[in-house]
Amino acid sequence: MTAYNLKNFMKAVRDPKMVVGLLNEWGEKTNQWYSSRFTPNQGRYVMDADWDNLIILDACRYDLFETHNFIEGEYQRVRSRGGTSEEFFQENFAGRKYGDTVYVSANPFVEGYTDSFHHVFHLYADDHWDDSIETVRPEVVAATARESKSKYPNKRHIIHFMQPHLPPLGDIRNEFGILPGVTNSDDSQRSAATNGTEHLGYLASLRFGQNGITPSLIRRAHEENLEIVLDVVDDLLDDLSGKSVITADHGDLYGERLRPIPTRGYLHRWYLRHEKLITVPWLEIDAKTRPKISDDDVGHSGIDSGVVTDRLESLGYM
Repeated sequence: MTAYNLKNFMKAVRDPKMVVGLLNEWGEKTNQWYSSRFTPNQGRYVMDADWDNLIILDACRYDLFETHNFIEGEYQRVRSRGGTSEEFFQENFAGRKYGDTVYVSANPFVEGYTDSFHHVFHLYADDHWDDSIETVRPEVVAATARESKSKYPNKRHIIHFMQPHLPPLGDIRNEFGILPGVTNSDDSQRSAATNGTEHLGYLASLRFGQNGITPSLIRRAHEENLEIVLDVVDDLLDDLSGKSVITADHGDLYGERLRPIPTRGYLHRWYLRHEKLITVPWLEIDAKTRPKISDDDVGHSGIDSGVVTDRLESLGYM
């Protein structure tokens, strides 16, 4: 044992919440291993679909979307190729070139795929990032998308909002006893859970039953974030030429049972193929006219890796 030493282990076994958390971690890892080897990925390749604007709502469950969406269009549920943003990017973009596409992203995981697109707007890496809430506000994403459509009218656009993903933007933020993110790596969350909970992130707090963070609180925060971002998207659609699709990179788990080990799943993790995690909304908003898309060279602009790491930590990924 390294970060999780014998002293911590003895302390953990005397705390029922720690025992449950450790069993949850073991079960989740076992399910990840099983799914990665025995459950084929049958998700949709988003770049093969017919659209001019692909609007991604990060971590948006299909059932929440169906409850709160008011935007009209042709709707269906589809399977995503990722249970996390990182897996979604890898499955859809790794080793591929899309000189016909511009990516406007509030999600830092796009950094690994800068040379896959004609141009990437790294909104998380500059003054578009809001330090007060540790994310990129949806209004900023929409404003940049409008600018990009004006600058690149003959390109497909992927417009990646960070919401409804945490951190919470609305009034429910006041009900969270911890700041967003901080630490979610397996070693650091075990250590923090046995030595003090003030540094636990969302996932670890759920797993170890700490900080008053519950699945119902997370769901309510997602719902509030979704309502906020849908209002922004609705306004944005009026300014987008061509056919638009609203979808998600992945869903989220609020304690649903996993398979084959029936432990509970929280938020989003690689390789897990739970319905609530990989089934996502797909809303098509057609257009009378379509832009003529041109395919040119891809770009190569990158962002300092330290900035990317800081943003991922703030969002609870590390």
